[in-house]
Amino acid sequence: PPGEGRQIPDVSIRLRLALTYAAGIAATLAVVVLFVWGLMGAALRGSLDTTLRTRADGVVTSLENQGQSGLQEANSDTAGVFVAMFSATGSLIDASANTPQGIRSSGGTQAIDGRVYQLVTVRASDGTVVLTGADVAPVVETQAALARILMGVTLLAGFGSFLAVWLLAGRALRPIARLVDDASTIGPGDLDRR
Repeated sequence: PPGEGRQIPDVSIRLRLALTYAAGIAATLAVVVLFVWGLMGAALRGSLDTTLRTRADGVVTSLENQGQSGLQEANSDTAGVFVAMFSATGSLIDASANTPQGIRSSGGTQAIDGRVYQLVTVRASDGTVVLTGADVAPVVETQAALARILMGVTLLAGFGSFLAVWLLAGRALRPIARLVDDASTIGPGDLDRR
């Protein structure tokens, strides 16, 4: 028969209770961790997108209101954000000093020289495309740090719940263990024993 020769380990009910409860807590926390991690990543990327869009709108406004033909000093590097201006045909007109070489005039994300950039484009009334962008590495690093913290909390909570249930189950099962011990000492002639 299948399984013959294998012995199932004798696992106490106390250990089974503790392991089951700890696994349930850890699984619940893992789901919460994934949810929080995803929300944090979306919030960070949304915040970066808002910053880029605000910056691009500001440059377009200064182009349209002040009639400037290129980037001005006020359009320089702001917290890792770069700005580039493209003609309606897609040729680079001007760019801030921190703009990566080889950037194209399309929004979304672009990978250049092993780095990934989030980009936003806004078109001015004269057809000029203003592109703002930033490296997404800080967002990825922040999200990774959060994941490490949350996983540490999950492991600690899982271990703490295992220990708590182990102690509580031992206390709750102690009277049953005493009954089993007393019952095993009763022999065939000990009928008056309680």
